[in-house]
Amino acid sequence: VKLGFIFIFAALQISLVVLWTLYPFSPTVVPLVSSVIAIVVAAVLAINSTIAHRASPRPSLTISAYLFISALTDIPRVRTLWLMGDHTNVAVILSCSLAIKLILVVLENTSKRTFLLAKYANISGEETAGLFSRALFFWLTSLMITGSRQVLKLSSLVSIHQKIDSTATFSRLKSVLGTTNMTHKYGLVFATLKAWPCEAAKVIVPRLVVLATRIAQPFVLEAVIDNILAPDTQPVRNSGYGLIGAIALTYFVST
Repeated sequence: VKLGFIFIFAALQISLVVLWTLYPFSPTVVPLVSSVIAIVVAAVLAINSTIAHRASPRPSLTISAYLFISALTDIPRVRTLWLMGDHTNVAVILSCSLAIKLILVVLENTSKRTFLLAKYANISGEETAGLFSRALFFWLTSLMITGSRQVLKLSSLVSIHQKIDSTATFSRLKSVLGTTNMTHKYGLVFATLKAWPCEAAKVIVPRLVVLATRIAQPFVLEAVIDNILAPDTQPVRNSGYGLIGAIALTYFVST
């Protein structure tokens, strides 16, 4: 089904190339180039979607994110073309292309649990959840409904992610404990970091970045004050533009 809609999307982009060639947008050739790139993207989507459907129990996060973001950016394009009124045919095809993208977003985020092999039948809902289901915790909806209707039991709980399943994590930690000095005060901490270095980095590095931006905030404010009090010259203005980005970065990252 997804491949069918991707082929329809590619056909619409080919139609756009033909229309932009016959009725060019005189100020620039960007619309024509954009349509050509979209044909290439459709081919990549078809290949990537097929591979992801077979290789992963989870809907492709990359495809879902691309389709959602590109659909958002297509909305003002479609609106502008309809308001201009000079390229109605193009506006119609772009509208259809936008509708196809939205349909693909829904299809790409549909859970593949019903199509999984028997050996994957007991994996957690998180592992089969799509982009929006994970971002908004929709995969926990059934658990929330069950908890609101009755007292939760152990059998009512959903299965956890395989990466944090005790049967897998304990064997990994056990193999590291033998090479760690457990007589040290922080021996268990060191063993944990050695067993899961990537997972620890995913937690530690972002916190260090947030800490660094919070420490940098007073210095950035001091630089802003100095820039405001400095004479109005071009280098000072250029520095002010950079400080605007620095303030946005430090306050965005620290929140």
